[in-house]
Amino acid sequence: MYNKVLIILTVLFSVNSKAQLLSFSEVKESLKDSNYFLDASLFGKKVNNYGKLIGFPRTDLTNFTFDLSLVERSIVNGYYFDGVLAFNSVIGTTLTGQGEQVKVTPGFYYFSNPKGGKKEDGGDGIFNINAGRWRKLGGQEIVNHSEMETNLSIDGNPIYSFKGSFTADGSTTQITLSDLPADTASAITSLYRVTIYNKDKKMFTNTVYSFDATNRKIITGAPNVSVVYEAGNYNYILEYLK
Repeated sequence: MYNKVLIILTVLFSVNSKAQLLSFSEVKESLKDSNYFLDASLFGKKVNNYGKLIGFPRTDLTNFTFDLSLVERSIVNGYYFDGVLAFNSVIGTTLTGQGEQVKVTPGFYYFSNPKGGKKEDGGDGIFNINAGRWRKLGGQEIVNHSEMETNLSIDGNPIYSFKGSFTADGSTTQITLSDLPADTASAITSLYRVTIYNKDKKMFTNTVYSFDATNRKIITGAPNVSVVYEAGNYNYILEYLK
C-alpha cells in the first residue's frame, strides 16, 4: 500500500512540476483528413460540471511583445499572428511596435492582422505585425475619460467611443465638452451616435441638435429643435468614426 501511494505521489509531483498543459482525458490523434483540428465534445458529456471549461493564461497586453522569430523560423504559420486569441487581465494601452496601439480592458482579445501574411493567403505581403491590432471579443467595456474601440464597424472602419460628463446651467443649449481631449476631437470624421443621460433626473437621449468636433461643442436637443437641459450633471458617450 505504501509503495502504491509513493508511486501515485511521484507521478503527481512529476506532472505538477513539469507539465504546462493538462487535459481532461487522453489526447488522441484520430482526426486526420477531417474538418477538425481539435474536438473535445465527447469528454464529460454525462456530467454537467466535468470537461466543460478551457483555461487560458492571463496576459498583460500592455506589456506583451510578439516573438517574430517564431514566424521567421517557420515554427508557427506565416500569417504574423493573425487570429490568435488571448485573455487580457489589465487596463491600459498596448506597446508601440506591437501592431497599432489600442487601449484594452480585461477580457478576450484576438489579433487582427489580415494584411500581414502572404498574398496567396489573402494578405498584402507585408510580412510584419505593424498593420495588425488587438480587437476585443464580445461586449466592449466603456472606461470613463478614455477612447475605446467598440465592436461595431462601418464598411470595415471601426467605431470608437468616448465617455465623459458635463454640467448644464439650465439657461443655454450650448455645451462645451471640456473633458474631451482636443486631439481625440480633431480625429473625429463623423459622429455615429451620442448618448446623454442623468440617472437621477431619469433623462436619457441619444440625439443632439448639432455637434462641432473642432470646438468640442454640442447643442442639446433633437435633430430639429434645440432644448435647454435642466441644471445638473450629465454623462455622455460619443460614438464616432475617425
